[in-house]
Formats: sequence, C-alpha cells, structure tokens
Amino acid sequence: MTDKTIAIKYLSVELGKSDKEIGDFLGVHRSNITHYRKNNNIPKPTTVGRQGELAAISRLRKLDFEVEDLNLIDKSSRYDLLVNEKLKIEVKSSKRGRDGRFRFAFANKRENQCKTSDDVLRLKNGKTVKNYQKFADYFIFVGIDDDIYHFWVMPTSLIKVGQQILTLNDTYRPIFKNNFALLREGVKNDANIECHSTNSWRICNYLESWVSRIKW
Repeated sequence: MTDKTIAIKYLSVELGKSDKEIGDFLGVHRSNITHYRKNNNIPKPTTVGRQGELAAISRLRKLDFEVEDLNLIDKSSRYDLLVNEKLKIEVKSSKRGRDGRFRFAFANKRENQCKTSDDVLRLKNGKTVKNYQKFADYFIFVGIDDDIYHFWVMPTSLIKVGQQILTLNDTYRPIFKNNFALLREGVKNDANIECHSTNSWRICNYLESWVSRIKW
C-alpha cells in the first residue's frame, strides 16, 4: 500500500473527510480523489450524520449504557438510538464551522422533504421540520472537530417546535456539555417523558434553576 493510498484512506475512512476536503488538503481537484479512491477500493467516507451517531454510540457504551442502533434495525424509525430499553434519542451532528461554531439543522432541505403530518411541520420557506418532542426524549448533539468529538445532551422539550437550527460552541450552554447524567436520571424515572409539561424537569431537578436563564 503506497503512502498516497494510506493517506487518502486515513482521511476518508478514519476522519470522514469528503473527496473535496481531501482534494483541498492535498492541492488537487475533487475528481482526482474520487477516481483514485474508486481505483484503489477505498470506501466512501462516512456521512457526518452517521459519524456522529457512531461517536454517540461509542461514548454511551463506554459509560455503561445499553444502546440499540435503530438505524441498523429499522430504517423507518423516528429516532436514532434506544438507551437502556427506555430512552429514545435523536442524534444531530455537525462539523465545526470556520467561526468555531457547530450548527445543527432540524429542517430538511426543500428537495428532501418529509410528508407533512401531525408530527411534521411545513415552514414558510418550504422546508419541513419534525416535531421531535412527540417521539424522542433527548437530543445528543455531536460536534465533529476532525478526530475530536464534542457532546451536548438536551431534553427535546428545550427545542422549540419549528426551530430550524441550533448553534453551539465550546463555551455556550456549558450545562449541557457532556451531561450524560441527564440520561441516567431519565433511566431511573419514567422514560415516557411528558415533553410539553414542566413536570419533565423532575428527571433532572438540578437543571431547574437554569431553565429561566436559557436564551434560544
């Protein structure tokens, strides 16, 4: 295996870089990387979304949670992970932007719309967004910074219905950074969280004092 093959395989498979990103890094056009990768049987890079899901699964299992990957079991599942047979988790992933922030999208692109229903809203700009509060208990937001992962854990009740994007960085909303203790509290209590009720905060009492301070 040549140095070029090793480098492209590492950038593509291990770091999840796109052909364009690899081309920019090596100073060649994207098509050169695509052609070389295909000729040398180098797999396509994992999508950002899948990369984040796998990182979340790995972190949860290291913390001794039981995790079912619904993307492997049921492609039609409305959420991504089932934790300890109780908690329904939706994973959102984003690479770090040039300004140092991670931007997590909730709305689908216009050309990839979901069918509207009681669980899916159509926005004025033509995009659609799911009402995640109806079928997931928590979000795990995964910020991808090359081979470093950042995690935020939030109840879905904190995201407004119809919200299109959430921006996070290393210091913004630190109460949720790596706060997997929320999931442990959720497992202890009834997992059928009433997302629309303030009673949902019983699963994380120590956050109550923060609720009024959160600006969305």
